[in-house]
Amino acid sequence: MNSQSPLSLPIICQCQCGQAKFSISKLPLTFYACHCTECQSQSASAFGLLVWVERSAFNYSGNVKTWSRDTASGGRMDCHFCPDCGTRLWHESNSPDPVFGKIVSIKGGSIAAMRKLQPVRHIWTKSKHASTVIPKNVLNFPNGNIDAKALVDAWKHSLLPTKI
Repeated sequence: MNSQSPLSLPIICQCQCGQAKFSISKLPLTFYACHCTECQSQSASAFGLLVWVERSAFNYSGNVKTWSRDTASGGRMDCHFCPDCGTRLWHESNSPDPVFGKIVSIKGGSIAAMRKLQPVRHIWTKSKHASTVIPKNVLNFPNGNIDAKALVDAWKHSLLPTKI
């Protein structure tokens, strides 16, 4: 990991009011921005920031509520949020996919340390807001075709020490 990275373990996360807290015991698998209309609606913003972690490295305390929705691929996604302040915290898929079925997708705004890092990929950019500028040094995909290996590899590469 880059010696200048703000990530140290465990990574502590919480909702806006602090009632729902959770921690991550392993480094995230990736960090990306999603411009799909679901993320825009959910975040009431131009895009959502998502951090993938292994389900086994994720622990939470406090009360959360769950809302489930259908996904574009035909599956179901459980969306967890704080019942007090309404902050969306994480998503879990019921996908049989060997990657997506084993991860928790945490909303990036709940992780203070992520504010100093840049997403390695932007997806669903065909529906991005006109005022949103995608940095040239990140992967950019107009659709939601998520290549999990490319996302994870790009994140690992972004954390490598910089050569002088």
